[in-house]
Amino acid sequence: MNDVDIQAAQATTTTPLPGAMPVSANECGDDETAVDLTLFKVIGLQRLLDPGSKGRRLRAMYKWIACLTLTIQLMQVVGLYTSVNDVQRFASLAVLAFNEITCSFKGILLVTNADRMRAVLDVAMYRYTTCGYRQPANMRLTSATVSTLLRTFTMIAYFMLVTWIVIPLFTGVDYVQIEHSDGTAGAYRKTIDNIWLPGMSETVYNWPPVWATIYATEVVMLTVDAVIWVMFDCYLITVCFVLNAQFRTLAAGYETIGRQRLNLRRGVDSLKSMGGKSDDGDIDSLDYYEELIVHIKDNQNIIKKYDEFLEIVRPLVITQVVSSSISIVGLVFLIELLYVMGEPITFGPVLRLIFGLIYVIIQFYIYCYSLNYIEIAKCKLNFGLYSSNWTEMDLKFKKTLFLAMSMNSAHMKVMKLSPKYIINLEMFAAVMKMSYSVVSVIVNSIEK
Repeated sequence: MNDVDIQAAQATTTTPLPGAMPVSANECGDDETAVDLTLFKVIGLQRLLDPGSKGRRLRAMYKWIACLTLTIQLMQVVGLYTSVNDVQRFASLAVLAFNEITCSFKGILLVTNADRMRAVLDVAMYRYTTCGYRQPANMRLTSATVSTLLRTFTMIAYFMLVTWIVIPLFTGVDYVQIEHSDGTAGAYRKTIDNIWLPGMSETVYNWPPVWATIYATEVVMLTVDAVIWVMFDCYLITVCFVLNAQFRTLAAGYETIGRQRLNLRRGVDSLKSMGGKSDDGDIDSLDYYEELIVHIKDNQNIIKKYDEFLEIVRPLVITQVVSSSISIVGLVFLIELLYVMGEPITFGPVLRLIFGLIYVIIQFYIYCYSLNYIEIAKCKLNFGLYSSNWTEMDLKFKKTLFLAMSMNSAHMKVMKLSPKYIINLEMFAAVMKMSYSVVSVIVNSIEK
C-alpha cells in the first residue's frame, strides 16, 4: 500500500497505572481514564499492580498466602473420600474445595501476571486511540457504568463475607453430625466450613483452643479469598467494558470518515443548481486516506491489547466457569436437601447457602456477559467501515478499507471453554438449565 504499511501498528508507549505515580506532560492524567482509581486503591489492586518495592512485597505476601490456601484446599479434595457416606458433607466439601482452589488460582495468577495486567490497562486511557481522545463520550459513559457496577459488586462480595463468617456463631447449632467412610459418625463443633484435617480425632477437633484456631484459620482464608476474588473480578470487568467502549468509539470513528466530503459535495451541487460556481478540486483534495490509516492503527492496537488480555485470563476464566457450574449444582442441591429434611428457609445454614448461591450466579453471569459484551462491540467494526463515505473515495482508499475489513473478519479469537463452546450468555443459560436438571435427578433419587 505505497509507503504506508497498515500491517504494522504504531508503537504505543507503556504508561503507568493512572494515579499510581506522577505523569509527564505527554501522558494522560487521572481524569482521562475509565478505571475507577478510588475503588482500585480501596480494594488494594492499585498497590498490587504497582511495579515498585511496595507492590513486589505485596505480591510476595499474596503468593505465599494463596499457595498455603491452595495446599489446605487440596487436602479437602482428599477429604471427599472420607465423606462418601455423607451426601450433605460431600456436596459441601466439593463446593468449598472447588471455589477455594479457584480463588487461590486467581491469587497466583494476579501476582505472576501483575506487570502484564498493568500494561493491558493502558487501553482504558482516553488518549489510547485518536477517536477516544476526540470523542470521549463512550469512554466517559463506560467509566460511570463500570464504577457503579464494580462498587455494587464489591459491596455484595464483602456482605457475603461477613454473612458467612458471622452466621455460624448465631445459628443455635453448636455441633454438626459427620458420617465417616467407615460408617461411624461424629459430632464436630460448628465452624464456617468445618474443614477436614487428616488424623485429627473428634475430641481434639472439639477442644476449645483447637476449635478457635480452626475457626480463625477459616476466617483468614475466607477473607483473603474474598479480597483476591474482588480484585481479579474488578480487573476483568473493567477491561471488558473498556474494550467494548474502545471498539464502539472506533466503529463510530470509521463511520465519520468522508462525511465532510459528502456534506461539501451536497453544498456544491446546491450552489451549482442556483447558478453559482465552485471548484470541485477543493473537495477532491481532501485526504481521508490518512485518517483511515490512523483509525486502522488504533484498531490494531486495541486488538493487540484484547489478545493479550485473553491470553492472561483464559486459564482462570475457564476454571471459573467450571467451578461456578459445580458450585451452582452443589449449592442448589444442599438447599433442597435441607429443605427436604424440614429445615426452614430462615434457618441460618440454609440462609447462608442461599446467599452463596445468589453470589455465585451473579458472578457467573457477569463473567459470561462481560466477555460477550466485547464481542458485541467488536462485530460493529466492519459495519462502521462500511458506513463510511467510501463510495466517493478513490481506489486506493477502497482497497485499504477492504483490507481493514478483511483484517477484522480474520480475527476470530474469543474466550472458549472448548473448541465448540464459547463463553457467553448462551453458555450461562445452558449451565443454569443443566444445573436444574441435575439437581432434580439427585433430589428425586434421595426421596426414593
